[in-house]
Amino acid sequence: MTNKNTKNGFKWAGVSVLTQYMFHVLAFLYVARIIGPSSIGDIAASLFIVNLLKIFVELGFPQSLIQNNETTKSDRDSALTLMFIISICFLLIVYVLRHLVGGIFSSAQIAEILPALSLLLPIFAVSLPFLAWLERDFRFKEIAILNVTSSIISYPIIGINLAFLDFGVWSLVWANIAYPLLNLLGFIYLNRKERYEFKKVSIKRLSKFSDFCLHFTSARFANFIALEVDNLIVGWKFGVANLGLYSRAYQLMTLPATLIGTVGDKVLFPIFSRESNLVNIKKSLIHKIYFISFFTIPLTWLMISISEPIVWLILGEKWLSVAPLLTILSLALYFRIATRFIDSTVRALGYVKQRAKRQFLYAGIVVVSVLFSSFYDLESVAYAIVLSIICNYIIMSLFLFSKINQSFISIAKINFMHFIYSYSCLKLTELFFDITTEYSFLQTSIEVLFFITTYYLIFFLGLWFIKHILNKESLFDFSKG
Repeated sequence: MTNKNTKNGFKWAGVSVLTQYMFHVLAFLYVARIIGPSSIGDIAASLFIVNLLKIFVELGFPQSLIQNNETTKSDRDSALTLMFIISICFLLIVYVLRHLVGGIFSSAQIAEILPALSLLLPIFAVSLPFLAWLERDFRFKEIAILNVTSSIISYPIIGINLAFLDFGVWSLVWANIAYPLLNLLGFIYLNRKERYEFKKVSIKRLSKFSDFCLHFTSARFANFIALEVDNLIVGWKFGVANLGLYSRAYQLMTLPATLIGTVGDKVLFPIFSRESNLVNIKKSLIHKIYFISFFTIPLTWLMISISEPIVWLILGEKWLSVAPLLTILSLALYFRIATRFIDSTVRALGYVKQRAKRQFLYAGIVVVSVLFSSFYDLESVAYAIVLSIICNYIIMSLFLFSKINQSFISIAKINFMHFIYSYSCLKLTELFFDITTEYSFLQTSIEVLFFITTYYLIFFLGLWFIKHILNKESLFDFSKG
């Protein structure tokens, strides 16, 4: 591992992920203002089914192609063939059972859009092994350029234009299909010198990945249940309209987590997988965790304070019920992002079996807490998710830190200092500035902008005072540990 590889990887993966999610979220939020919570709930429920099946299409093969240093092109082609066959089987099963799934969520529209979205399965089956081959060779720049191009075509051009032409929920369906399909064509082109050759699926050839794939897939399944079972239970217990509200609140909270966490995962996993020096891994990881704490904890308090005007500006008045949920879920922001970095490191170091056990524990905590809280209201479900995410952060941190000889308490102290300092800055901001509850687009936009500016001005002036007047470095010294 070199600093050049790491910095280059973060730069291009950052460009790729930021662009993808910027266009995706803009298109999604624009369409959400038009079609309302029920149709958004239908999309969320359908993607729950597709993403669940995607785990068993992949079976951990794309990750094993990166993690195993002895992988050959024939291994890639055999894995691709097996994944494609599985995806076609699932595609047929989804089509047969589409009305049953729609009945579970009491929505006829799900039965219509689910077969179309299930086309994503064979697209993923073919594209992900090619993507893994590119990431394995650190070709992040080429991946980023392709992702940016695909994002621009899929979401603003296809998604928003179809919504403008009154395609409704189908504008999101076709945008979600277009993006990975365009990426697939690009991945094939970038791998043109090592073209795919159809291979008869050889159990013997793929058996060298079996241990990694088994534990990786079981952990992925447990993690999926932990991350998505709340959507299933909310849709089942409260209906697709409330699922639409809940899923938008969760998306707004996880947007920073997805942007930062996905970049970290795409870069750290392939780089740490090839790093043999544990000291270098520890130094790099702890520096990034401190950095995440420093920047995301202030953002947490900001999201909590101005959640309602933010929701009004982004989604519109009919989505204001999202604001209380966003306020609660924002408490989990730092823990969600930090856990993504920790999880990537655990996988890269090869602790897939131990990770799987802890992910099943996490899934159990989520299922029990969400089921119990669902007897009350949506806010109770949101609190249950926050507590579950914090529990997972503690579980994964304690495991990894024991392997790299890092103190959990030293990081917890830094987190606590950042929470207290950021909260103090927020309260000072609220003394000087307040946002009116009579919303108008221009006035509310100006007030939100001034509130954010004032908050961060107080935040950084306070840091300057602490560092240069009080001569204290502990709030922003990322090299400790």
